[in-house]
Amino acid sequence: MKQAFFPRWLLMLALLCTASASWGQRTPLARIQPIPNDLTPQVNLSQCGDFEGHFGPLDYRVLHPLDKRNVESNHFNLELRTFLSGHLEGKTRAGVGNVMGGFDYTARAIPNHPAVLLVLEELGRRVKSERLGEMPLECYYMRAFMIAPDDPVVRAMYGVYLSYRGRDAEALANLKLADEGTRDMAGVQHQIGLAHQRLKQYRLAQMNAMRTAKMKFPLNDLERLLRVAGNWDEQLTLPPEPTDTETEPAASAVQSTAASAPPAPTPAASTAPGTTTPQRAP
Repeated sequence: MKQAFFPRWLLMLALLCTASASWGQRTPLARIQPIPNDLTPQVNLSQCGDFEGHFGPLDYRVLHPLDKRNVESNHFNLELRTFLSGHLEGKTRAGVGNVMGGFDYTARAIPNHPAVLLVLEELGRRVKSERLGEMPLECYYMRAFMIAPDDPVVRAMYGVYLSYRGRDAEALANLKLADEGTRDMAGVQHQIGLAHQRLKQYRLAQMNAMRTAKMKFPLNDLERLLRVAGNWDEQLTLPPEPTDTETEPAASAVQSTAASAPPAPTPAASTAPGTTTPQRAP
């Protein structure tokens, strides 16, 4: 069972990691910003550290291929392979170590890296802990929002995180914004659909499954889950998508989705800690 599951995870992560940046100058440092007003994290942002003394932070959407390859090849790929094989300790570039070391480095360098955010959520559930390193697990999502508050993929990954932790209303609010901003991203739509299915939002989940099928996405487990449970509506059709407001590809800047969320009181620590100074590549 496990042998069949992990290759599917590997495919899922590979699809999420696909970027289309062009060769040119290295990625500029991301600007630290306040988190969106609608977020209600259960952590105080003072727990989430700053962005000093580390490579980055870089925005995944505009990530230069050399920066991406540098970080992932040195701090993520081997750790991911170990994790997908069902282990938490394994080979790293430095020798042998825990996968969290590489995941933490990658998430600090590229806070809105979608595959890292997805893997961290799974790792937290696997080890049954909301603290995987120096800071709470939810902090990794807050740090992603600090450098990319308008990134719908971060909304999707945070919605997935919340959907597994009984925070259904927050999950649905984030998934709604993510869904609206990722209609052309099959891998992300798949993850949103699985979260909708967990939250018993079967109509929304089916529409996610139908969009991924329309984009020739190679996995059909979401549709299968819905059909087996008797939650597939044969009469449901996708509404037409506006042709003049299509979402930009994942590697380009996306339009703000946070602005459409209902306003809520700003958390006490909603201002991002610290500023950044350029760091040498690892």
